[in-house]
Amino acid sequence: MRLTDKQRHALRRACCCYAGSSERWAALAASDASDAQIIELMNYEMGLGGGSGGPDWLWAYSLGNPPRVWIGDSAIMGGHSKPLLAGVELIHQVRLLFGIHQPAPEGQLSLFDQLAP
Repeated sequence: MRLTDKQRHALRRACCCYAGSSERWAALAASDASDAQIIELMNYEMGLGGGSGGPDWLWAYSLGNPPRVWIGDSAIMGGHSKPLLAGVELIHQVRLLFGIHQPAPEGQLSLFDQLAP
């Protein structure tokens, strides 16, 4: 799925609900976080649920545990319809949004690792 700029902006708002969220996402990006680590932070950032919107913004409504995000034109979305992003697709979009690389499988070198001479 390819998100529009407005959808990416809404997803960022859903993932950055508390002070210090940008720093927490940057730390995950620096460590090539696992899917489990991303889910753990999404659950923290999304909490029990909430939404936001505004002039010329799409509404974003999110719920944690398991994390899911509804994005659309209406404030009344969460829990009443299928979320736009959940599961593997949500993790993929969060990786793209915050620049979090997929960690290399156990015992396999990343493309960015250099072999010692």
